[in-house]
Amino acid sequence: MKAITRTGCFIITALVFLSINLASPGFAAEGVIKLPEPSLKSDVSIEQAMAARRSLRTFADTPVTLGELSQLLWAAQGITEPEKGLRTAPSGMAKYPLTVFLACFNTTGVSQGIYRYNPTGHDLTLITEGDTMDSFRRNPPPASSEAPTNAPAAEASRPRTARPDPVSTSAAALVITADTEAMGASGYYLEAGHVAQNIVLQCVPLDMGGVTTAGFNADNLKKALNLSDTEIPVYVIPVGKK
Repeated sequence: MKAITRTGCFIITALVFLSINLASPGFAAEGVIKLPEPSLKSDVSIEQAMAARRSLRTFADTPVTLGELSQLLWAAQGITEPEKGLRTAPSGMAKYPLTVFLACFNTTGVSQGIYRYNPTGHDLTLITEGDTMDSFRRNPPPASSEAPTNAPAAEASRPRTARPDPVSTSAAALVITADTEAMGASGYYLEAGHVAQNIVLQCVPLDMGGVTTAGFNADNLKKALNLSDTEIPVYVIPVGKK
């Protein structure tokens, strides 16, 4: 009888521990990480965020927290109307052809790797584990430093200088991908712009910065994100602390 009682107490304790941790931010179960709830208030108005927003291409060597990443992901595609499934960024006919991925390089509360953001559960699913920064590096610049032959005279006389790769110092990178079967290119490119603007504006009250980039190796990125044949990467947005 004592053995049964002890067994029952152990089971109850284990269930309570599991239920508490499953509800806690950052708890991973089968590769799923529950994100902290996003904040709906800040000390920065939308007008102030628009005035302060600037493209940032080099970042401080400071980790970004899981809470900050949660806020950026919610701003990108978070659910704002649970009954209808409406999100922070508009979509024609509410088709929502976009998916947001998160690549973690220098973060706390979540390990390095690539994760798919799931708006409905406000959580992350692990896609690729480990350091994936090489998959995000831009295509190498042309060997010649000369301007294209069809460039205007003023531009042709100006030497071309390569900009630093913003991914190399970023704490994380958000990737916007599109399902090409769900919507035509003119639609999903427009919607990717809506999402990207939300992300960089949300960076401002977090004392972060980011830059929207399209200079990436699409084949490498598709492989790293484990995209299907009908999915393509549209935007890469490296982010980090100022």
